Amino acid sequence: RTVEIFVNYYGNLFPGGILGSVKPQDPDVLDTFHCSLTSGVTSLFSIPRGTCDLNSQPRSTDGTFDLTVLSNDGVHSTVT
Repeated sequence: RTVEIFVNYYGNLFPGGILGSVKPQDPDVLDTFHCSLTSGVTSLFSIPRGTCDLNSQPRSTDGTFDLTVLSNDGVHSTVT
């Protein structure tokens, strides 16, 4: 699935933190997914190991970023 996350911050410095979940859509709600960034600004964004939570570092300027995430539930093949 394609996920768009818009962050609006009205200050001088965006403090960073969790931006949202990038977990794939799956009808099996009991699956545990492991996600990782494969392209994009990996120095600015990260996904903690064992999660699908997209995190951002603090930032003081505007920007638009395209990221690619790989995800796997340990049963089926990896999805982008």
